[in-house]
Amino acid sequence: MYMEKIHFRGPEILGDVLSSARCPSLQWIGVLRARGLSNLTIHSKTLLGITLHHLEGFQQLTIVSRKLKKLDIVNIFEKRQPLANVTAPVLEVIRWFDNYDPFSVQLGELAQVQELRSLGILGHGFPSLPYNRDPLRLLCRFQKIPILYLHITYPIGKAACSPSCQCHQLQDLETEELSMNSLQEVEISQCRGGYYEHAFLKRVIRWAPALKKVIVTFDPSVTVVTEELCQELLRLPGPEICMRIYLYRDGEKVIYAPAA
Repeated sequence: MYMEKIHFRGPEILGDVLSSARCPSLQWIGVLRARGLSNLTIHSKTLLGITLHHLEGFQQLTIVSRKLKKLDIVNIFEKRQPLANVTAPVLEVIRWFDNYDPFSVQLGELAQVQELRSLGILGHGFPSLPYNRDPLRLLCRFQKIPILYLHITYPIGKAACSPSCQCHQLQDLETEELSMNSLQEVEISQCRGGYYEHAFLKRVIRWAPALKKVIVTFDPSVTVVTEELCQELLRLPGPEICMRIYLYRDGEKVIYAPAA
């Protein structure tokens, strides 16, 4: 069941309707670009997936669902303090593109989560920039996560800023060792072939000993991807890691194949 562009007249009505007492077989629910829904409380024995996007005036979320496997949250709290309490012991996939505060957002143990999609972070000034605070707080909730989707933004070009810019803190990270012992897949999209992207991928490969797959997809606006650049990227991982490179030629997405 998906609802879009609805103006709710009562803040508590939807939760009552979606709970198991009235919808004993409901498995998927989505509410997108809605108004008038300030609180949502769902108690369900059957729900497998919940999608909530762009809820104007939303304040508090409560979910109790023993079978829930996918939670998709996008901009429901906007600039407000997030208030959420989720009890979902078999939750496997989380997409959280929203404010996050570990003191007011309770997501349970998260022991079964296999995939996390989070807000992007700015690579320069990381982790001190306020913009990076919430996604990094969410990442700290996980001791292991097999699949992580994270949008990281870097300046275009190695010398795109002044010598005093915080982005030069990246040089400190080049020698710092982080532990990503359970990370198995890395996908970089909208790649432009810049210095920071290359440096980031190199570090991730070093930090993730269990890495099995790397996918790099160039941005459609990058019309020239040289053979030398692709070969340089392919040399980063060892033979135990499968790496694929996708690029655009004449508007079509194609997989890179080395020249004969």
